[in-house]
Amino acid sequence: MLTRNGIALTVLCGILVAAGWFLGVGDLYYPAAAGASLLVVALGLVWLRPIGIEVIRTVEPARVPAGDAATVHIELRNHNRLGTPVLELGDQVSGTDGTRMLVPRVARGSSHRARYQLPTRRRGRICLGPMVISLTDPFGLAKRRFGIPITADLTVYPRPVDTGPPPLTMSVDPRSHAGSATRVSVGGEDLYSLRSYAPGDDLRRVHWPASAHSDDLVVRQEEVAWQSHCTILIDTREDTMSPAGLDSTVEIAAGLVLGAAQRSNGLRLCTTGGYDSGTSAGPIQRAHCLAELAVLTTGPGKLATLLAEIDGPDRRPTTLIALTAALNAADYAQLARLAHRTPLFHFVTDTALHTPVGSLGGYSTVVNPADAAGSVRSAFAARTQVGRARRW
Repeated sequence: MLTRNGIALTVLCGILVAAGWFLGVGDLYYPAAAGASLLVVALGLVWLRPIGIEVIRTVEPARVPAGDAATVHIELRNHNRLGTPVLELGDQVSGTDGTRMLVPRVARGSSHRARYQLPTRRRGRICLGPMVISLTDPFGLAKRRFGIPITADLTVYPRPVDTGPPPLTMSVDPRSHAGSATRVSVGGEDLYSLRSYAPGDDLRRVHWPASAHSDDLVVRQEEVAWQSHCTILIDTREDTMSPAGLDSTVEIAAGLVLGAAQRSNGLRLCTTGGYDSGTSAGPIQRAHCLAELAVLTTGPGKLATLLAEIDGPDRRPTTLIALTAALNAADYAQLARLAHRTPLFHFVTDTALHTPVGSLGGYSTVVNPADAAGSVRSAFAARTQVGRARRW
């Protein structure tokens, strides 16, 4: 394709030809022919020149808290028999106009490295690519573009508020077959019961004396340690939670997720918008929860439905930490009833659209936007004993 200079030269050649024909001045054909020849040469240099460029893009790190630096590294390797001319490389970045950079000549068998910074001021997911390499002739008259369909993502987590670990609620590990929870040694070697061997069981757990008197292998079932469970509920209803309030809410939730990970708590994250991570523990659960917080938005939903599910007949002992906007009378009454059966910490994180209804009671706290960490920590300290796990 022609550049702006190429189009201008084409128009000029046309004008010279037309003027020479109307005025009968044959000398005007010579500069027109020279311009046309230059255009042909430029197009030939662009379209006939092979480009054997391999592009490798990496993002370091792939996940960052909001405000931290994230760098895109680009490496161009020349596999052609000739050196490359000066190239223009463009990379699309969601939420921005993208980036453009000039790549100097790359000799045969050599490579060139470049990098640029990504905007990480706000939480969310930044999508990169596809990339475009543009080759321009030395006269700047013609350009050829090569699309490179490589993409990458950067997840910008919300910057966590230092809330500290949430209070502990002790219950049996849901992955075990035990009907009650009892304390065991740290090593986990106490014998709880015997059961039949199942495919996938570790052969080191086979109880050989019992297996000798049975028609099948019998394995040891170790006693199950108590697990601490924590459920984080986030109100994402668009009619109660403002976008700015949601941003501060997810920052508090991110701090709670990281705090729960410090104690290896069983963690569950659920929202009024329908997301439910399920109860699990470990770095994978933490990463899933933080990734959801990064892209969480306001929308339709019902708080009453979610509270009824948490308070259902098959409920498991858990510490419920509700992060909501200011509630209406009906939602507040249901939350107050739930507080009598479930360890509950209720934090009002946004009052932009409504004001709290009635007395907040001993389990609810209006978070001070200027000191969110202090508000949460004070509420935890007021209802728990420092250094000891509380049992309900």
